[in-house]
Amino acid sequence: MSRTAKLGDIITLHHPSLFGWIYASGLDGSVYLDALSNGKTCPVPPNLHDCRFRLHHQYRYAALKAYKKSGTGDNVELLRLQVLEEAKHNQVDMAEAQGKDVAYGDVIQLEHVATGKFLVVKKLLAHTERSYYCILLEDG
Repeated sequence: MSRTAKLGDIITLHHPSLFGWIYASGLDGSVYLDALSNGKTCPVPPNLHDCRFRLHHQYRYAALKAYKKSGTGDNVELLRLQVLEEAKHNQVDMAEAQGKDVAYGDVIQLEHVATGKFLVVKKLLAHTERSYYCILLEDG
């Protein structure tokens, strides 16, 4: 019997063909794939605490983006208050959405349980491959 993933569920991410677990470091914000060198599957990751991610609906970030772009000026304090208000609304929205099914096509975010930071995908210019993306942890 399968169960539908729900907002608020805690999941782990396993890469079956590499026999590894995806985990994040709270120290430097890096995300890693811990692949086993012997090619045998590992039923439990070495540190399960670092492998746990919580399903969230997509947060709003308009006020935060405006605040980061503003630099200095007269409206910085107003923007800071809007960021706090936006964060409060995000928390209320998540509390209301808690337990709702995640459906195909829903936009979700993954929060690292140990740090409270979110997985973010960024395009970087890699030395070996221009199409590589980097996965990091950042504040939500």
